[in-house]
Amino acid sequence: EVADARPAFDSEREEIDETIEIDEGPRSMVADVVLVGFEGVAPMPTPSTQVGQPLDPEKRDADVKALVAAVSRGGYPEARVESEIESVRTGSSVEATVVFRAEPGPHREIGQVVVENNLITKDRVILRELPFETGSPYDPQALIDGQTSVHRLGLFRRVTVRPLDDANKEGPAPVAVRV
Repeated sequence: EVADARPAFDSEREEIDETIEIDEGPRSMVADVVLVGFEGVAPMPTPSTQVGQPLDPEKRDADVKALVAAVSRGGYPEARVESEIESVRTGSSVEATVVFRAEPGPHREIGQVVVENNLITKDRVILRELPFETGSPYDPQALIDGQTSVHRLGLFRRVTVRPLDDANKEGPAPVAVRV
């Protein structure tokens, strides 16, 4: 909070000096980090929001993104993670409990994997580069990683790996590998 702002005019040098006093308020320290709804998530990332450290909104936001990615890897592409802060003022500081709550959404698996426009090599060469197969948990990052791996073969100018049925959010997701 800006407690005070005082301008000082120096007409001789034609300058203005501005003195601003800021009241930082009480320091918020992380007293506890609670994870709700992350059962079965492996590997579970270690949040950068740590007990005993100052509460940092940027770290909390980064933790939300990392936790969404961890839940998504398990086959929950519509996963959401929300965080809330419960604060208690204790004297000159604030003790904050940071709660991360996961809402995974429906579970999906990779359906049939279809190779399209392949005229150069055998489909199995492309399929072995993918970090997923039919029946694997649907992980959006795995699709990106697969696209990169197939492109690194050096056989194709363009590679696209994408789900075939964005409208259907349930059941196995068929995936197209277009080269």
